[in-house]
Amino acid sequence: MFHSIVAKFRTASGVCDGFVKDAVRTNPVLPPNLITKRFQPFHAKEIRNTFFKEVNLYLDKAIYQYILSRRLLRDGNFSWGAVTQYYANFFAISGLIRLFENGFSRIGNTSIEVDSQANIYRIRKISSEGLHRVVWGKYYALFNDFDYKREVFYAVYVPYEPGNYYFESDRRNNLNYDPGVGYQELYQTRKTIQSLVRERARDLYSSTSFSSQNEWIDLDSLTQQRIRLLGNVIFEIDRVSEFPSFGRERLLKRNAIVHKYEQDKKLRDRISAWLEGE
Repeated sequence: MFHSIVAKFRTASGVCDGFVKDAVRTNPVLPPNLITKRFQPFHAKEIRNTFFKEVNLYLDKAIYQYILSRRLLRDGNFSWGAVTQYYANFFAISGLIRLFENGFSRIGNTSIEVDSQANIYRIRKISSEGLHRVVWGKYYALFNDFDYKREVFYAVYVPYEPGNYYFESDRRNNLNYDPGVGYQELYQTRKTIQSLVRERARDLYSSTSFSSQNEWIDLDSLTQQRIRLLGNVIFEIDRVSEFPSFGRERLLKRNAIVHKYEQDKKLRDRISAWLEGE
């Protein structure tokens, strides 16, 4: 599974105009208004390149969101820190899904899914309602049997809460939209917030194992591992790519993002190591 992904993307530069949704929006054979709820065969020029382009962009966005979430959590902004961390996860899994040439996009008010089965691309219209849950379900379906470093990434190949594919999405919704759940820090004393920072914002990431502590620390560690997984796979692709200069350029820009936003040297070095396959 992993080796087939590397093999197919080694011939993709990831450099092209537009994105997957542009390939759908401008397709002369199957325009958006003719897309149905049943999968239909779909062909678009350079669609593999657009998928790999989006894989890389989602990694950049995931790194950026994660760095900002750590800053928010360390400052006691728990609710917005958790929401920001959620998007680091969501961007990471969106990039991981695209490694399978599978992705979700919106064109106007229409949501669509594009996937690849036996090197044949397919497209269908899907409901826009609950799209985040759809993405999480797809992620776990694709990665449950993923065979890349299972001894390292075993904890992110299965749901954090056994059997619940939507734990992270539901938690984000509860914190952000339930008036009785999130933003309690608005009413807490500085002393209480400082105590909660010590409880919730500790960095207990391990490069070799996952040990459950509490929901806040666990999700932080899992977020790091998902970003690491995406960074590792991209490294493996770029290592054998037919377009090495593009991979090197993306790596330089990615490391510049890390150094621009992350002030802690330990975390900077850790993220940079992920981008080098560690």
